[in-house]
Order: sequence, then C-alpha cells, then structure tokens
Amino acid sequence: MSDSKAVQVSSQPTFNFGEHKVRVVVRDGEPWFVASDVCGALDYKNTSKAIGDHLDDDEKGLTTGYTLGGEQKLTVISESGLYALVLRSRKPEARKFAKWVTSEVLPVIRKTGVYVGKPFSVNPDDELTQNEQDTLRTLLQASAENLPKAQRGKFMMQGWAKLKSHFKVTYREIPRAEFSTAISIVTRHSAEWEVVDEEPAPKKYHFPLETADVYDRTFGNSWLTPRRLLDPKNRALELELIEQLEKDGHEVTGVKVRILALRQAMEQVEQIKQDMRRVKERLAPVMEIINIGLEERGKNVQFAGKLNPNDPINRHVYRDQLPTT
Repeated sequence: MSDSKAVQVSSQPTFNFGEHKVRVVVRDGEPWFVASDVCGALDYKNTSKAIGDHLDDDEKGLTTGYTLGGEQKLTVISESGLYALVLRSRKPEARKFAKWVTSEVLPVIRKTGVYVGKPFSVNPDDELTQNEQDTLRTLLQASAENLPKAQRGKFMMQGWAKLKSHFKVTYREIPRAEFSTAISIVTRHSAEWEVVDEEPAPKKYHFPLETADVYDRTFGNSWLTPRRLLDPKNRALELELIEQLEKDGHEVTGVKVRILALRQAMEQVEQIKQDMRRVKERLAPVMEIINIGLEERGKNVQFAGKLNPNDPINRHVYRDQLPTT
C-alpha cells in the first residue's frame, strides 16, 4: 500500500482468537494488528478491499515480518482501524472479537510492558475526528439494538455518562490519544448489559401452531381443510411470513409465486366442489325418478299396493295403472 506509512516494530506477540492467530506489532508503545489476521477472524474475504473501503490512511500501515519463508511486508492496522472493521463485519462473532481484544489482548500487552497507555490529558486542539465520534456512537447504538426497547434509552444514557465521568468532557471533546480508551469503556459497558439482560428479545418470525386456525386452537385430530385455509377470518400466515422476509431484504419471489399459485388452485377446487354440490341438488329429483323407473323392470308390470294419484311420480310412471275417472 503505497499511501500507507511504515510502522517501526519493537515487538510482535501473537494471540489466539478461537482458530485464528492474531499477530500484534507495537509502534511507539501502541498496538498495531496484522490486517490479514484481523480480516480472517472477521470473515473478510479480501483484505485489501476491506481496509481500502473502511479505513482512513492514518489507520493502516506497512511493517516487516519474519516467517518460515523469510522476511515479508505485512499490512497492519491501528486499534481504531480494527474497531472500524468490527463495526462493518457481518460475522456474528465480531462483537466477541472486539471484547476479546479489549479484555484480553490489550491488558496482556500493557502488563508485559510492551504497550503502555498514555496518561490522560485534555487537549482542546486534538479532539476526536468526526469518524472517531461516529465510531463511538455507532458502537453504542449497535449494542442498544440488541436490548429490549424499554432498556435502550437507559443503556445509551449510562454509556455517555461513563465517558463523561472518565474524561470530564463530552465525547466530542475526548482527545484523540484517548480514543482506544473510550472504545474500551464503551465495549465494557456493552458487555455488562449483555450479562444483566434478563428479558430475551422477541422472536422476529413467530407463528405458533395455534395461529393456524382460529376455529380450533388445540387442533387435536381435526383437519385443516382448504376451505378453512381460504376463510377470510383466518390469517394467511404464509403470506405474512413472505412479506416480513421481503421487508428484511430476503429474495423470496419464487416462493411467493408458488404459494399464490397453490392458493389459487385451492380456490378453483373449492369453486368446483360448490358447483358440483349445486348440480347434485338439482339432479336429486331426476335421479329419484330414474331409480324408481328402473324398479319397474319393464312396462305393464303390475305392483301390489295402492297407487296415489296425487303423487307426481305415480302419475308419471304408473299412469296406465291409475283408475280413470
């Protein structure tokens, strides 16, 4: 990276995040992380593109590393650059990675004397950049989104209060040299709320069995017929789910087309069944006449019993046997 500055290394400890090795180099007492290691842990497929898209020039650099293959150039990123990649990672473990860095990696470096934080001092001429301010705000907001709505306001207020209590200034006035400390405070605050969170977040897609049919919430041995599925009093759960998935950015057009086609087919079947019931009702008298006529087994057959001249069937079938007036 031609536009990145060289980083002079005084030590290069290696840490393990699960199956991923993360190498840390130190420049002027501050930690820099090997970019390929961080991108691997955060599931970025293209390291160069990730740091080119998301990091400022002062958040990346080059250093010399030594491997079994000999000396090689390594791209490294600053602590603020690391947090920028964490915020934009889609990997679920990204927040755990940030917490691991602040709770395990940095304390170890400080304890060994390799990395020693600078003493706090307020310098009005060297406040956080807009990007660094946005990073703090985004970290808090992202953590708040994982909490129940009733707790989000309190979480945000306490987070800002902790920063104000530590630095004695607003977060916009925090010195740039203290940015990593501010990140650590926010990360610890988020971790504390994760522990005390007692109310689980509601499930986004919730369609339990009892919502399938408003007439029979216990089901038992009942059948959910096409007629009930099409009843306007029943919710079209399958279409509601498809709409929710579409709003969340999922491509479900193929599934939606098939579901609509199946519903249309069910409507046609139900219409045919209704038409057949009406035809059956209209044919019932005719079928009765035919059945009675078949019982004659031929003309001029005499049957026992008295014919009723007021019966239309008797008059029609046995008119030759009725007494004449």
